[in-house]
Amino acid sequence: MSSLYIHIPFCASRCDYCTFYSEVYHKHASLVEPYHKRLLDELSFLVNEKKLFFDTAYIGGGNPGLLGAERLHTLLKLVHTHGRPREVTMEINPETLTEEFFPLFEEGLITRLSIGIQSMSDGFLRRIGRNTSSGVNEHALRLAERIHDTCDVEISVDLIVAIPGQTIVDLQNDLNRIFNLCTADHVSLYCLTVEEGSRLFEKGGIFMNEDEQASLLYELWAYLKGLGFEHYEISNFARKGKYSQHNLVYWTLGTYIGLGSSAASTIEEEGALVHYAQEQDLQSYAHGKPFSGYVMERLNTVERIEEEIMVGLRTRWGIDKGSFSRRTGHDFSALFDGIIATLDSAWYTDSGQFFILTENGYMVLDAILLRFFESIAEALDRP
Repeated sequence: MSSLYIHIPFCASRCDYCTFYSEVYHKHASLVEPYHKRLLDELSFLVNEKKLFFDTAYIGGGNPGLLGAERLHTLLKLVHTHGRPREVTMEINPETLTEEFFPLFEEGLITRLSIGIQSMSDGFLRRIGRNTSSGVNEHALRLAERIHDTCDVEISVDLIVAIPGQTIVDLQNDLNRIFNLCTADHVSLYCLTVEEGSRLFEKGGIFMNEDEQASLLYELWAYLKGLGFEHYEISNFARKGKYSQHNLVYWTLGTYIGLGSSAASTIEEEGALVHYAQEQDLQSYAHGKPFSGYVMERLNTVERIEEEIMVGLRTRWGIDKGSFSRRTGHDFSALFDGIIATLDSAWYTDSGQFFILTENGYMVLDAILLRFFESIAEALDRP
């Protein structure tokens, strides 16, 4: 049993903060059909020749809605070949969501919709170069509420936080407007970052300093918890246990297959963790042979331990020490108790079975990871 990710690298325009791989749709419209055809060829092989059943599936981007409802329907029918996955998520941008897509939900092909709202403020949307408006966002949320009510589809919304000038009142207003329009039981919060390769970086964009970000996040996290949301992953909140089941596969290093330009896969082979990265750009992928361009990387022991630490510390469940030992062949306490003793006790809870970061620990996650990573090779060399 595997999970499936399909990448749709088309966007109406490129947002100033974005570094994910995508291309502007109107400049590459001639590649939509061959891109879709190759996805179908690869997916058909997996379900018809390999007889794969998918436990979860996620169609992301880019903006998958630009593929069109008919092409998405064809892909999703293949995903369901051997039965209904327990969760099928599709991302979509607000400006693209229309009634054209309703049959995908009515037929049960999609069970979860993730909408990139980002902000309900026209001023902040402009500041991050987002090609939409608060009015468009409101219309999309109303449509999402219809989909939720008539098709029992779960709704998740994405917000960007720590935009320069943004206050906790701004974010509370955003959340209240969203929840008044739509029954969203999942919220993803992403701090605005200015990464190399983004337009914000090229423009010399500014961002909040760490103290300002931390203050804003603490207040926002508390506000969401007051609304009944559980902080189950560093950037993700769910009400009533409605976690993203597909993303939990990533955070537990489960098996998943990624199709499409820039997609990634993680597979367990002969006791080793293996990554595959699709390194073809849109044009090369669209015109390439099925399964060309996927490059394999087999993780060594140190890399495997690093990944276990990196994903485990992101979630409310932390690192299960027994599972860690079974998966890596090494005892967690023997490797890291010395490092843990140097950490601020407010950053974590530690028991015989689990090592878990607190919200205070989330705030300094990168520094904690660095300390762990620096100690791995030395710890493995100890007698």
